[in-house]
Amino acid sequence: MKQYINYIFIILFVTLFLSCKTKEKGLKLVKTDDISFNLGMKPSYRCNGTYFDSETGKDMFYYTDHSTNKCIKIFDTDFNLTNVVKLDSIPDRRLIRGLQIVNRDIIVIIGGYHPVEFIYVVNFEGKVIKSIELKSLIEADTNDIQLDNPSRDVDFYSNGKVYLKYEFNSKNYFDDYSYNKILHADSMVMNYPFMVSIPFDTVPHTYQKLFDNINKENYNYGYAIDDYACYSIVNGKLFMPIGHNSKLYIADLKTNEIEKILNISSKYTQTGFNIEEYKYSIENHHDLKLDEHIRFHSIAGGFSSIVWDKYRKVYYLVIHHSNPDFDSKKGPYFAKTFSIQILDESFNKKGETKFLTEDYWQFDTRVSPKGLLIQKRGEDYDKNIQKYTLFTISD
Repeated sequence: MKQYINYIFIILFVTLFLSCKTKEKGLKLVKTDDISFNLGMKPSYRCNGTYFDSETGKDMFYYTDHSTNKCIKIFDTDFNLTNVVKLDSIPDRRLIRGLQIVNRDIIVIIGGYHPVEFIYVVNFEGKVIKSIELKSLIEADTNDIQLDNPSRDVDFYSNGKVYLKYEFNSKNYFDDYSYNKILHADSMVMNYPFMVSIPFDTVPHTYQKLFDNINKENYNYGYAIDDYACYSIVNGKLFMPIGHNSKLYIADLKTNEIEKILNISSKYTQTGFNIEEYKYSIENHHDLKLDEHIRFHSIAGGFSSIVWDKYRKVYYLVIHHSNPDFDSKKGPYFAKTFSIQILDESFNKKGETKFLTEDYWQFDTRVSPKGLLIQKRGEDYDKNIQKYTLFTISD
């Protein structure tokens, strides 16, 4: 009998030990509420965000429709409409490719065809108070260069300067993605600065080249390191992903110095670009077709965006997952899952939570006093209705 009791005790102890060992440790995001409101328009991509309103002392959310309704709608964090800014004064508003509200006197708008060609500054009355034409400024340097806007709803303005990605004009080199053209671009990319800043108050207008060493440090078959321009300014720092979003350079904008390089990894997905497979494809086929090139970039997991939570003093790092099933003609264009990591102020990982792409839109995450808001998706999706789920941090 005693031996039997001991046997039962051992089984219980082992079960308890294994359950503790397999229990997921770290902070996680927990669903607490669902929120929806009628926006009354379809938001334009790359033109939405959050800003701090000094007059009310509160954070505000804004959404832009520059094509149909030609306005910006501004809400408090409880989604009560507080203001509408008309954009009728922008002559080429259909070419807007990025918008950031800084305060009631400064709304920065960038746009043009694929290279960024203009910068406008408007106020809450919708009046244009400054404009900068960039095309002649860049062509005065070289025809091979273009400036690229952020590919997300992020901030790109800080302390009187607009920050844009500095890159070669891919139309000149990658119509057929041939071996020789990629090798030629290789030597060019290595000598490029990674970003430029364009000050508003300099006359005549000019720009400053920044972070000369990033491309040199990551030099490896040029175009393979030329990621989508998903850089962003968050909490006074400039975040620049490279290595197909598996490495994150973090710069202090006061000094324009790199203060940290963060290697991105996830327990849910492979991150980074498979450079060896990419090189093999180029060297053995001598012709990398567009569909194949897109596939290489789509199957890589890595950095998507980063958000600062000033209320809880943490960063939320959004990671898009590897998409090995990608097909340029049939899709799916996004992986079935993505995840959000919680980082402390020193960028130490404190936890990670996985989400389904069919349920949530990873490109719209907003911080409110109550927690983190992630836009909901689903079969009942209505372009005029904004739906969010509120998440809070739990251990």
